[in-house]
Amino acid sequence: MKYGFFGTFLFWCGAMLIVGVAAYFLFREQIHEWRTMRLLGRGIGPFYPEFEPLAIRAWVERAAPHVWRASRTRDLGVIPQFASAEFCAAETARFAEETRQGQVRDARLGKILKVHTLGLTMTGEGPAPRGVEVELRVEVRGVDLLEGPGGVRAAGQAGEREMQQFWTLRHTGDQWQLHSIRPATEDRTDLAKRAPPPPITAWRRSSANEGEG
Repeated sequence: MKYGFFGTFLFWCGAMLIVGVAAYFLFREQIHEWRTMRLLGRGIGPFYPEFEPLAIRAWVERAAPHVWRASRTRDLGVIPQFASAEFCAAETARFAEETRQGQVRDARLGKILKVHTLGLTMTGEGPAPRGVEVELRVEVRGVDLLEGPGGVRAAGQAGEREMQQFWTLRHTGDQWQLHSIRPATEDRTDLAKRAPPPPITAWRRSSANEGEG
């Protein structure tokens, strides 16, 4: 069957539309990450340097060794200095449950490989930056093995391997706090549905740091 110019044009337009829609649903997380990187680098970072993608990565690299050490020793140590009360409570409850079940965790961080800034969300009453959350996909190399009584594997694997985690950082108005960590076992498809932060003109530092950034 031969198609005229108009028929061929409609065919390729339809094909491109289908490809575009499929790409959007398949790569939603990556598209949102690109938009977030652009916003952080150009729209927010020049006024609030801790929002620069490189600054966020540096924050994660400083915090991660303490988080992994606490997971192994079940001692929060200095974590309350840079984590929210909710995170500390969740970790304390996890430590208690593992102890109750007679489990032992071998958690050793080798290296932070990549930190993806996936999205920004406004929580609470603000004013921003207080209450702004950044969602991260953190790629690491390390050991994470949970064993029960008798050395029975409960979770994880022996030996060093690459893993991914979702980290949520929440801003206090002065600095970042670690708010949650969970395994990254799927793509984030909810990022576009979350409440975005307000325009930068509505942001205000806390009174203690008024005039900074």
